[in-house]
Amino acid sequence: MKRLCTESEKELLYKNRKQMLKGIFQTASKSGFAPQFVSLFISIILTLVLVIFFTMKLGNQFQVTEFKIKAWIIFLLFAIEVVVSAIMNVFRVKKEAKRFIKRKNIMINGGNIVAVDAADRFAYIEDDVRDEEGRPIIMDYPSCDYDIMPEEVGNRIIILHDGDSGFQLVKVNDELKGLIPNGTQDYPLTEELQNYTRVPHPNMIKIDKVGHDIPENEKDSYADWYVKAVQGEAFKVAKICSFIIVIAIAVICIILSIGEKGCPLWKTLPIGAAGCAGFALFLWLLSRINKVNIKRQVQFTYVKEVIFHSYIFQNNVTKVYVYEWNQGQIQLLEYPAGNVAMKTGYGSVLYKFTDKKGKYVLTNKIPSGKK
Repeated sequence: MKRLCTESEKELLYKNRKQMLKGIFQTASKSGFAPQFVSLFISIILTLVLVIFFTMKLGNQFQVTEFKIKAWIIFLLFAIEVVVSAIMNVFRVKKEAKRFIKRKNIMINGGNIVAVDAADRFAYIEDDVRDEEGRPIIMDYPSCDYDIMPEEVGNRIIILHDGDSGFQLVKVNDELKGLIPNGTQDYPLTEELQNYTRVPHPNMIKIDKVGHDIPENEKDSYADWYVKAVQGEAFKVAKICSFIIVIAIAVICIILSIGEKGCPLWKTLPIGAAGCAGFALFLWLLSRINKVNIKRQVQFTYVKEVIFHSYIFQNNVTKVYVYEWNQGQIQLLEYPAGNVAMKTGYGSVLYKFTDKKGKYVLTNKIPSGKK
């Protein structure tokens, strides 16, 4: 049965944090813009440092032309960015695992592994989590390559819950086996797997499966709430865009200054600074205008809850994958990202609004970062 995790148990879990499965952390680390921009920034700095170093140290030994220097910059930037992204992904996964265990009000429960379908997915049941007919609900987990082996089917596993969306699985070892009961009346299963309700995330059980029409007396409050959500996410994107533009202008100024015919930095940097200031003013004016336009255009007629899976970036377009109930079946569907927060965690509940034109808009039901 689910219960509050004590401080001593959290310390024991932290000590054995390597037992925590990394599948959800791995999924989350591939989502969002910020990690990609940070790795790009680090890659740019490292590239410039290496180019300057080799130009100064080896420039006299080899015929280093402007074309070769620019070719080096492009090649090094690509190669370093690939390496830095991979390294940062490993560190992000480890950091998230540590951060999760340190959170307050973590609930602990037991479960059993019931199937290993592939290298990147297995299924489990959680103690005392049942459907309307009193049968266990089978849940899937997006694991890393064979975190759970087929021969581990039937083994007990620790389930940690944090708020409405966050949960993690921990493999049981000798030190952790006393945190949960040795068994449950729900396992072994008495029927074939296909006869049970099966979901990709525990929140699929809790959400409104069909949605509902928005009453007239609630449309204004939804519109006001939506404007705040849009403005908040737009501000975050604007900060990231400003950061990218500043870095891009600085890199361009440095590249233009290379070589005998290059333009000196004291000429290019003021022009770049003026461009950044103009962009900031443009964003401020745009936010004032958009606030009025958004409120006027918001005409939502229907709302439904879906579960966030991940961001995807294709052809310069940002979209999201979500789990959604359709006619009693769960589907993984793709939608325009809308105003889904960049730090949205795997399993978070989203609102899917439908307007009068039949278009869909997705936003977070709970603001990102809040529990």
